[in-house]
Amino acid sequence: IIAEQIDMLKIRAPFGGTIDQVLAKVGESSMPGNPAFRIVSNSGLKVKAELSEAYSYKFNKGDNVELIFPDLGGEALNLSISSVSRSIDSKNRTINIYIDLPKGNKRISPNMLCIAKLNDYTADSVIVVPINLVQSEGGKKFVLIASKENDKIITKKKYVSTGESYLDKIIIKDGLEHGDVVISNGALKVTDGDPLEIIK
Repeated sequence: IIAEQIDMLKIRAPFGGTIDQVLAKVGESSMPGNPAFRIVSNSGLKVKAELSEAYSYKFNKGDNVELIFPDLGGEALNLSISSVSRSIDSKNRTINIYIDLPKGNKRISPNMLCIAKLNDYTADSVIVVPINLVQSEGGKKFVLIASKENDKIITKKKYVSTGESYLDKIIIKDGLEHGDVVISNGALKVTDGDPLEIIK
């Protein structure tokens, strides 16, 4: 019995790692539940990312994700989602996704900041233009193109409907055709019907 009581005086970690901080002080009383040490381990690390509830149905376990670690010189890892929470946090209206990190990478430390890139939309054979070329007029959107009329080249306004956008590009769902020459440089300085001169 005495040996069992003495054994209970020993503090055992639930996993192997390195003592990062000693919280207990000499002469201080302790009891079960009081932290004595902080132990860190580079094995079994995972990334937790919070996403808006608008994406709650778009991502599933196994979907590809790219992780970028700015503090490691932009090192990137192409991994897959390990799990996705199905309940929405009522405080910040987000869901959590988790990505298990590969073992053996000693450069990654607990609580290190990383950027997760996920693809929530894919489209083939679409027309994409710089988003700053799409102008608005009376609630409608349009772009200016170079059009040939009566042996002259003039600006022509084309009303468009737009789709998804990413960074500085936006999808044109309707209104433009393949082969249309969209005016980019000086688009805000010309109006519908202005004459153009193409300089090669």
